[in-house]
Formats: sequence, C-alpha cells, structure tokens
Amino acid sequence: MHIRLLGPLEIEDGPRQLGPADFGGRKPKQLLEILLTERGRVVSKDRIADLLWHDELPQDASATIDTYVSVLRRHLEPATLHARDSRYVRRGHPGYLFDASEVEVDVDRFQALIAEGQRAHNDGDLEHAGRAFAAAIDLYHGAYLEDEPQAPWTLGPRERLKRAYIDLLVSAAEVSIAPGRGPAHLPALQQGACSGDGDKPHAGNRRTAPPHSSAGASTATIGRCAAVYQDITD
Repeated sequence: MHIRLLGPLEIEDGPRQLGPADFGGRKPKQLLEILLTERGRVVSKDRIADLLWHDELPQDASATIDTYVSVLRRHLEPATLHARDSRYVRRGHPGYLFDASEVEVDVDRFQALIAEGQRAHNDGDLEHAGRAFAAAIDLYHGAYLEDEPQAPWTLGPRERLKRAYIDLLVSAAEVSIAPGRGPAHLPALQQGACSGDGDKPHAGNRRTAPPHSSAGASTATIGRCAAVYQDITD
C-alpha cells in the first residue's frame, strides 16, 4: 500500500486507487487523516472527538468513532471480515492507531530523501545529493492534505513540510551550481517553481524547464527560493 499525504489524500493498494471521496464520507476520511498524521501512535477517542467535532459532539461520540472505524476498514480492506484481522486501523487503549509498518507513506520517503541528500552533500558527493534532492522535489505534489486546508491536524505538519520543501529547493539549487557540476537536475528544481506560498502544482500542471538550462537560471532559482523562504519565516 502506498499513501500520499502531500496533496489530497490518495491511497494505492495494488490495482485499487482511493481518493478523498472513497473512504465512506468526509468524517471517516478525516478520522483516517488524523490517524495517518499520528501513524504508529495511539490517538485517544477523546482527542479524536475534539478534532472532529470541537464543541459540537454527537450524543455518543465514542460509538460514532467506532462506526467510522468500521467504515474505514471496509474501504481500506474490503476482504477483511473481522476487526481483529485489520492490518492498518487497529484498536489501542484508549483509542485507535494506524499501523504503517507495512505501507509506504510519501511524507516519510520525502523526509528520508532530504536526509540522504544532506548526508551526501556533507560528504562532498554532489551527484548523489542532486539525485536525492530531485527525487524529494518530485514527491512534493502539494501542501500536506491540501483538501483540508483548515483542519487542525493538518496545520502543524503542513507548515513544517512547507519549510522543509523551501529549504530543499534552496539546497538543491546550490548543489546544481556547485563548482564542477552541470545543471542536470535543474529541470526538477524549476518545476518546483518556488511559488509564493511554498506549494507546488500537481505533476500534470508542471512546466518543464528547457533542456539546456544555464548556471544563471540556477542562480535565479536560488534567489526565488530564498525570497519565498524569507517571506514564510518572517
């Protein structure tokens, strides 16, 4: 199973493709987003209820959450007959957790690639660093869970990942104009665009950079990225 959190929530499980409308309704989808944001950690029912409803709790919030979990399991694992057999959404006192040990999450891969590129950069392996940075840029399809722009469980991760993305673009642009390096990875950087809000358009909307970009274009990319970074950190 592959899970995309950068952009709208999407899940690929073999031939099955699930988008935001495929989880049994908005509240079950939001519950899944909460559990994915805290993947591997138990989220209490009280915390889930507070995030989902704030001060407008249903009459039996605990039972409603249990119902949403059942709905999620049916959509995520249609062949699973018993709750105890669920591989992903599991009960854990005093609530539920999402077990991500058998799935690939784009955010985890994004962060791992940045760390890999930074290590390679520190070691002087600029080719390796450039490849890792370009692969990380390619994973950033948009803001974290962008279809829920005001949801409280998205705000912290969205801001952290936006800052990480801007830092990534600056680091990658610097690598692309390091002495002795050609602009091989510059098209990926320019596709990132350093838009004013730090969010990248989806792959289908990206503009491909010219095949023979110059070091001057790399310098311009650094300038744009640095300016956006300054704006979001002031």
